[in-house]
Formats: sequence, C-alpha cells, structure tokens
Amino acid sequence: MNIEEALLKHMDWKARFIRAVLEQEHMNELIIGRDDCCELGQWLQNEGKRKYSSLASYKTCINKHTAFHVEAQKLVSAINERRDAEANAMLKSNSNLSIAIVEVFIAFVRLKQEAGERNNEECELIFSKSGVFF
Repeated sequence: MNIEEALLKHMDWKARFIRAVLEQEHMNELIIGRDDCCELGQWLQNEGKRKYSSLASYKTCINKHTAFHVEAQKLVSAINERRDAEANAMLKSNSNLSIAIVEVFIAFVRLKQEAGERNNEECELIFSKSGVFF
C-alpha cells in the first residue's frame, strides 16, 4: 500500500463530512470513531508497525490518528443528530477536527523524514497537493 495515497484518502474525509451535512446523510458513528477501520489505520497496525514502530514519530502518528478519529466521531454525532450549526462549526478551518487533520499529515511527513524516505522538498510538494488547509 502507498502511504501517501492512504494519507490523502484519509484527508478526503473532511469533504465527505461537508457533503454529509449538506445532504443530511447518516454516517456510521461507531466505525468512524475507530482508528483501525480506515486504510490508514490498517497500515499503521500492520505494515507501518513492522517498518516504523521503533521510531518516535511512529508513536506520534498513532496518537494523532487516534485524535482525528475522536474528533471525527464527535462531528458525525452532530451530523446524525442534525445539529447542523454545531457540525458546521466543527468543519471550520480552526476547529479541532481541522487541526487534527493537519496534525495527522504533519506526523506522517515527520515519520517519512525520520525514516530517511523523504526530504523537505518532497514533503512540501505532498503537503501542497493535499489541500489540507481548506
């Protein structure tokens, strides 16, 4: 699995959440709240663990990824209960969810850097393509 693709897919959740608010879509709160059900979580528990568990930045990735899912579950709860004003506030760029998305991305960039797999220019390119600050 390509970690960059998994990470970018993970970051697409914000767009899915926005769509869920607009379309009053019901989402599975319990699954979204789990950090082991998404591709990125699976990667962290399997390939990522095998390759990077000795690195300090791996533990940061685990923690930031878990924090994202905690915030995502709060948002999905608001979406499912039609608390639209609260859900919209949670989607703003300065919200805990948005900050968690950025922190996950940064943690993975640092992981790749610590592992010697990315230089600063490559990381900046991935970051700029991510659209993380929307």
